[in-house]
Amino acid sequence: MKIALIVAGGSGKRMGSSIPKQFLEIAEKPILLHTLAVFEKICEQIVLVLPQSEFEAWQNICEKHQYRLKGHLVTGGETRYQSVKNGLKFLVENKFPQESLVAIHDGVRPFVKPEVIEKSFEIAQKNGSAVASVPLKDSIRRLKNTLEQSESLPREQFRLIQTPQTFVLAKIWQAFQQVPDTSLITDDASVFEQAGFSVTLIEGNYENIKITTPEDLQWAEILVKK
Repeated sequence: MKIALIVAGGSGKRMGSSIPKQFLEIAEKPILLHTLAVFEKICEQIVLVLPQSEFEAWQNICEKHQYRLKGHLVTGGETRYQSVKNGLKFLVENKFPQESLVAIHDGVRPFVKPEVIEKSFEIAQKNGSAVASVPLKDSIRRLKNTLEQSESLPREQFRLIQTPQTFVLAKIWQAFQQVPDTSLITDDASVFEQAGFSVTLIEGNYENIKITTPEDLQWAEILVKK
């Protein structure tokens, strides 16, 4: 079974907006609806994780756009880690098959290509994990202490990590049970790796930006017209 776990717990602070960023509109439709539309064409189940405080706003959006979620709405936690864990717990408690493949994706990444999602399921079924990533375009330097002290690093050895991050349900649930939420946890692959599992990277797409700032929103308006 192919499952999408869409995490949409962001606020509008960095965007400078009173509206949560996942509800901001591009092309007259909330970002989150654009994201869900891509996964609904591929996945058999959708689990949408939202803060309890945003349930009413979400219901209003569904009514306005005549949208019906083809899946389940789950209450998020205080952190992204906790929100993902809540979504996984829902799947486990509701007896979804342990061998199911779960694509965990940011609700504010609406431009992921369908072929990236399909590839993530294919590789995760084979290797247990598949994490979208892209090569660095710019040079990279590591700070030693301040901006006045740094050293050059070979960018070929690094990748920018995106979502979806896709895993076999049994393994990613085991990882979230073993690994606590700390500052070292930056994404789901970090949890998976710290639990002792191997992370497989796949090619993502550069358009698959995470919309978090006004500049991102401007770029998103250009992308959605394409």
